[in-house]
Amino acid sequence: MTEQNPREGWFSQLLMAAAGGAVVWMGTVFGLHAYEEQVAVQGIRVALEAQVSGVSQQAADGVNSIDELWQMYAASGLERADFDRVSQPVIDSHFTLLPELIAGLAAILIFFTVNLLVMNWRRNRRYEALVDEHQQSLEMSREQIEQASGKDPATGLVNASQFEILLDIECRRAVREFTPLSLILLEPDGEYLNDLPEEDHPVMAQLLAENLQQTVFRPGDVIARISDNRFALLLPATNEQSPQLAERLRQQAAEIILGGQPMLLSLGVSTMQPSAQLSAAHIQQLTEDLLQQAQDNGGNQVSFNTEQSLEVPVTYSD
Repeated sequence: MTEQNPREGWFSQLLMAAAGGAVVWMGTVFGLHAYEEQVAVQGIRVALEAQVSGVSQQAADGVNSIDELWQMYAASGLERADFDRVSQPVIDSHFTLLPELIAGLAAILIFFTVNLLVMNWRRNRRYEALVDEHQQSLEMSREQIEQASGKDPATGLVNASQFEILLDIECRRAVREFTPLSLILLEPDGEYLNDLPEEDHPVMAQLLAENLQQTVFRPGDVIARISDNRFALLLPATNEQSPQLAERLRQQAAEIILGGQPMLLSLGVSTMQPSAQLSAAHIQQLTEDLLQQAQDNGGNQVSFNTEQSLEVPVTYSD
């Protein structure tokens, strides 16, 4: 939205107020002069009744202007000079500058009233703009704080950016300490999400997050929400038991009834032994492919790839 030049704004405001005042002035002057003329007509009639006969009283009651009154009396034989001689003193006594004065005061009142209303309107718009600006600033600050804290605001789980950092750290730790690492990616099936009302999606994410926290609670395990509907479990020092854990999570999710239907999950599971291939990019891509495989095969299932542990000596010799 483009901001208006302050001088242009004040000029428009004064012009609007002046126009309002002019309309009120003209209307008031016209109305008061019309009233004065009606009063003068009645005064002239009273003055002429004693001099002119033959004028219909009923017809005279319908006269609203001096010209109409003259035409009526002219038809009865009254000369214009006689009409002016009688009517002029009445006209002089009734037509004054009072209507202009009253109209001027009304116009001034309207001018300042319109100015005050426009000033308040402009002030309210500036206030609303400031409130919106501060609200946006607060929202941005809140998002920055949430990103800095590494937490997803809706579920309290680790967010996507923090998960990427932790995944890289755990991959390096697994290679360094010679321990396996498992990664589980899970997501409600597309058909289930399509059937679920849009307003229930946040509730679904919250219930799924709570279920994961109740099941995965070892120190060092990481539960993350990496997109609106996708969650990740990072499990250090976890071997071939990861597919069983994934199946248990799928069964527990099916017990969550939302929108009249059980929650259906697809899960991809990767367990890698410490080697040169164990990196954040590799294990994440491998697990995403397995998740996609589970979804392509009909959903509501676990697709996994687990490397078997090998007895490797700590020291090496030629």
